[in-house]
Amino acid sequence: MKAKKFVFIPLFLLLMCGCDKDESTTSQNCTIDFGKSSDCSFDDLDIFFQNVQESRCPTGATCVWEGEVIVDMQVNGLRATMALTPGEPLMAFDTVGGYILELRSVIPFPELDVVVNEDDIKAEIVVTKE
Repeated sequence: MKAKKFVFIPLFLLLMCGCDKDESTTSQNCTIDFGKSSDCSFDDLDIFFQNVQESRCPTGATCVWEGEVIVDMQVNGLRATMALTPGEPLMAFDTVGGYILELRSVIPFPELDVVVNEDDIKAEIVVTKE
């Protein structure tokens, strides 16, 4: 039994030494105004907030469904679509051109009988290099 223990320990140490944590993965939080390009200083990315489809249940309303918000962005000319949909957390992610984008929030949250000006809409995303 002792011999097996001594074989296991060096094997375990060898396997642990072979596992390198990738230190090159970097992320950045970005807030992007609707209809504008990002001011994120992340590599050479150009992220443009192109479209928003808002159907979340407004504050002060009674709804059958919570709704969702979908955003389209152009990332270095490639389309990225992300959504905040209750019960569908993977919809908040898209991978484009070697980057993972995660939609964290779209503000402002809709309110009953309040018209939102497009200039006030912002998307909060996290950009991670693959």
